[in-house]
Amino acid sequence: MNAPIRWRLSEATPKAYSATKRFIDAWFCDPEFAPRFHDDPGAAVESLGIDLDPVELGHLVAPGQVELLTDPVREGAPAPEGRLAASWRRYAIERYRAVGRERAERSPTCPSLATWRWRQMARLKFELAPSSAGQIRHIPFAIELTRGCSGRCWFCGISAEPLTGVFERTEENIALFRGLLSHLRAAFGPAAAGDGILYWATDPMDHPEYEAFVDDYAGIIGVAPSTVTALAGRDPERAASILASLSRYPARPHRFSLLSPKDYREIIARFDPDELASVELLPQFRKDLALKFAAGRARARMKQGQKTGTEPRAGTIACLSGLLVDLVDKTIRIVTPCSSSEHRPDGVHESARVPFRDLPDGIRVIDELLGHLKFTIPSGDSTLERSPLVRLENGSQPGVARVHSPHHAVRLRVPLEEGVRLDSLLPQQGSADEIFGAIETATGAEPDECLSLLRTLLDSGIYRSRLPGEDEVPVDLGLPAISRAARPPAAAS
Repeated sequence: MNAPIRWRLSEATPKAYSATKRFIDAWFCDPEFAPRFHDDPGAAVESLGIDLDPVELGHLVAPGQVELLTDPVREGAPAPEGRLAASWRRYAIERYRAVGRERAERSPTCPSLATWRWRQMARLKFELAPSSAGQIRHIPFAIELTRGCSGRCWFCGISAEPLTGVFERTEENIALFRGLLSHLRAAFGPAAAGDGILYWATDPMDHPEYEAFVDDYAGIIGVAPSTVTALAGRDPERAASILASLSRYPARPHRFSLLSPKDYREIIARFDPDELASVELLPQFRKDLALKFAAGRARARMKQGQKTGTEPRAGTIACLSGLLVDLVDKTIRIVTPCSSSEHRPDGVHESARVPFRDLPDGIRVIDELLGHLKFTIPSGDSTLERSPLVRLENGSQPGVARVHSPHHAVRLRVPLEEGVRLDSLLPQQGSADEIFGAIETATGAEPDECLSLLRTLLDSGIYRSRLPGEDEVPVDLGLPAISRAARPPAAAS
């Protein structure tokens, strides 16, 4: 018998939250629900087992309002009608804005690591639409407990390989897991470490003892890890066991990806509204391909249906700017999101893949990689590259340059020589020394001013430093083969 699933929700949560969420989940996850609601609102609401006024719920899905359920901060949105709709809208906006606040509050305690993470956030503003870039959490680490995933989901944004291995819960492995987790907590600080996760190109439900690792994580970090699975509809009882484990700790958002309407019906038949209060139900039906980010396997499917030479809508599902620890193959990588492209189809910068043997060796690798992320200015021979789509223009005022992409723009003070076009002199990529020389040529400034501008270009996300081994990582779909040759890390922005 599973333990009760009751979440410790915040005081700001509306009283009718769980029941209202049940209605909204049905609206988006069950293709048959909306027509039933239009025909007989009372009977449709009653079928969900909730006691709410159908008229009030109707305000949530009225024309001009239903779009706000997925985009609560949409500009020019009409004022909501009804108390329930107004309450839900206020709470949805607060949750949306909380992502940015929590992301800032959970910055690494080490200032130089915080600077590196901040640069990745700044870079993504140029690469992704604000609604996407603003919701990426840039978590500090992910730990994989299996090799591959049994789901084989058609939409997988990071092209997970088939399930072929499990990190068994032996005494030696438990000590390794707890030791690495403790070291990661010390490296990033307690608040940042609380955003770590125990999956990546894997599914938590594939590990038969995931719940025990949740307890280990919470015992060291203080909170349970956010958990995402696409297999809950396949085995609702196992999903209930995992939710019961997670619900013993302060409530966090978790997610069930639903592969079909049948998955949705299996889930709501097993769980009451309160049990799903902290679980986002995300429909991932094949008919919704056009709504997906063009990353991973979804990207491959999009390209199949497009004309030669056209590119699908770029994006990423990656949320990690930090370390990816693979406990099955014992490797540690540096990972950060990017806009998907032919060169990086999964929407991930992945590099510095270094193997380790045991706990002391894993701690050594973590320290080396984090140590090299701490450089505020890369070494002279480090390769810098301009963020995709970034354009540099001379401003309308002397000494001002406008840097922009289709998604974001900033203004920089740059003491340009008369007649010099900044965009033509600053290359798409080059060594730090070459970029520094181009700045010197374009501005005629003193070396310390040029160094300051180079730092500004990095801090604004206009340039990023390639990480060690980045060019050597294969870019075909699927997780690259593990390289057993350790490569000494170089400096990184």
